[in-house]
Amino acid sequence: MRPEDLQKLYADRSAREGYTGDDWSHRARKVSLLMREYSTPKKVLDVGCATGALLKSFTDVHDITGVDIGELFLEQARRNGYKKTVSLDVSTQPLPFEDKTFDVVFCGECIEHIVDTDWLYCEINRVLKTGGHFLLTFPNVRTPVSMAMMLIDLPPMYSARYRAGHVRDFTTRTMKIALSNCGFRIEKMVGADFYLPKLGGRLSKLADLLPSWASTVITRAIKVADAQYSIQAVETTEMA
Repeated sequence: MRPEDLQKLYADRSAREGYTGDDWSHRARKVSLLMREYSTPKKVLDVGCATGALLKSFTDVHDITGVDIGELFLEQARRNGYKKTVSLDVSTQPLPFEDKTFDVVFCGECIEHIVDTDWLYCEINRVLKTGGHFLLTFPNVRTPVSMAMMLIDLPPMYSARYRAGHVRDFTTRTMKIALSNCGFRIEKMVGADFYLPKLGGRLSKLADLLPSWASTVITRAIKVADAQYSIQAVETTEMA
């Protein structure tokens, strides 16, 4: 099975099982706070939009386009107010938009499902206006729970593992390197939550202060340079 087939399988299964999206978590609340900073209408692209639940409250203000590999998800995104949706495998297919089209690109809990992250980041860079904002959320594998799991011979929490949909692991440090390599400068990085067993989501404020230990990280980066995808650059760059 190809990676894109696996991602479509998980997306369609989640939709059939009734997944409606995240519009209630600490992650959703903190992303909403960032989106509220845009007081004038923006052209927004949601990469890996799923049901569009997280940004649905902004569809009356901004022109939001969603792309996702799951067509059942895209049906829900349209019901949630997305002006346009595109069925697309963002891990291998170019984004079907002209250069420098969007003011803001959002990519929530998607990048860990992409094998060649440079490809997607360079495509996002291409369709984003210079000076535009890239909002990104990703699961962080460097957490206290992950450290404990590795001590008992288990993979870190949220990591790429056997029969998992996640195929890439990130920490805040490796994410900074990846974004810098693709023409972005990080402006803000906060944790969505600081997960510990039985405490659930009660440590969200601590996650703001210690994003490198948070279970999910929210990043706002600015496009500062055009990025050209290059297989040669990937081959010659040392692993972070």
